[in-house]
Amino acid sequence: MKTKLWLLLVLFALLSCDDDVKITNQRVFFEVHYFNEAWGYTNYGVLIDSLGQVSSFNLPSGSDWNYPDSLGNISRVDMNKNFALCDSVVHNISNDSLQHYVNMIDNAARGKVSEPAYVMADAGIRQYLAYVYDAKSDSYKQIVLYQWGDLMIENKAPAAAVFTEWLARMSQFWKYAYIQPAE
Repeated sequence: MKTKLWLLLVLFALLSCDDDVKITNQRVFFEVHYFNEAWGYTNYGVLIDSLGQVSSFNLPSGSDWNYPDSLGNISRVDMNKNFALCDSVVHNISNDSLQHYVNMIDNAARGKVSEPAYVMADAGIRQYLAYVYDAKSDSYKQIVLYQWGDLMIENKAPAAAVFTEWLARMSQFWKYAYIQPAE
């Protein structure tokens, strides 16, 4: 009897597993971030976490936001510090919807990214970003999906355009401002 119960439990455990492992291995998947110092200090945005929570931040001047290094890497510790600066959850994304977009990150990561081009002055920088966590280095790799403003950058992968539109919709729930992509 114990053997049958044991086999039943093992079978149940195997059948309940799925390929959603990515969502639990990484805390932050997406970020929309706007920064400008032209006419005063502005630094706000949203982070989307593995639970599908869209969490907002609005940082005062002098805040300790951690940015990725020149290669686009940010440590897990620094990402968690950034996440701790979020002040409220403004929306929740269903697990199915989040998984759909998480599954597309690799496609965007393979996209050719344009060279930065200076196109404006005093507009600030609006970024649409995705992240991939690397357990070996205990860090996140930033993937630029689209950047608008003083310095323009475009990821040519079709998935990047889909992300930009979706992230603009997710950031509309944010209490500070609607961060939409440029037309």
